[in-house]
Amino acid sequence: MLPAERLGKIMKVIREKGSADVNTLSELLSVSGATIRRDFEELEKQNLIQRTHGGAVISASTGFQPSYLNRIGEHREEKERIGAVAAELIPESGTIFIESSTTMLHALKKIGRTDGLTVVTNSLHVAIELIDHQGVNVVVTGGEFSRQSAGLIGPFAHKVLSGIQVDRAFAGISSIDVSYGMTTALTADAEVKKSIFRCSKEIVGVADSSKFGRRAFAMVAPVNVLDKLITDKGASQKDIDKLKEDGVEVILC
Repeated sequence: MLPAERLGKIMKVIREKGSADVNTLSELLSVSGATIRRDFEELEKQNLIQRTHGGAVISASTGFQPSYLNRIGEHREEKERIGAVAAELIPESGTIFIESSTTMLHALKKIGRTDGLTVVTNSLHVAIELIDHQGVNVVVTGGEFSRQSAGLIGPFAHKVLSGIQVDRAFAGISSIDVSYGMTTALTADAEVKKSIFRCSKEIVGVADSSKFGRRAFAMVAPVNVLDKLITDKGASQKDIDKLKEDGVEVILC
């Protein structure tokens, strides 16, 4: 197999699955792990992928966002830990916003007792996850359904968000460069995030460490709009220190 053909096959796998590891690709393409790592290096130079520990994900700067179902399986252990911590920050009562976020789905599986809690969301998955929680009143924003983010976007969503205020918002972060800000691949998703931030008294970001050091197409906000950020211990100390300098409480798990 020619190198160019192999690189094409690697990109096809990563685009379809959102990520791939060295061992899987080595077996699939019948080449050594060292060859795959060299291929990763070449693809990263072309800004097509971003290498991770033992594998690679699609580069956020390409404007490509893996499907929601693919993202659910990515970095599952880290997301479960982050979700468990986020669940502890979900109050018994009051009004919160939970964005369309695969990490927050893990949080909802661990939600504690609620009595008079209202959850506003732009995610059908979040609404369905809460269907059996009798102590939770669920408000769905409405809007156009985004297949990439599985969230509701567009004018209808913005109209609802412009007319409410919530005590705390939980927002998934797909790309974060601590010096540049938070970004996402899709402009429409970025605009909804901005509306969510504007209507929230407190903003809690959730992001596993693979999201750090990445810039995507559409700017969301500088990191200092966050009150708290929950991430795993894979985040670099340099990034953690910069977040703290900007007034963000960083919770490691």
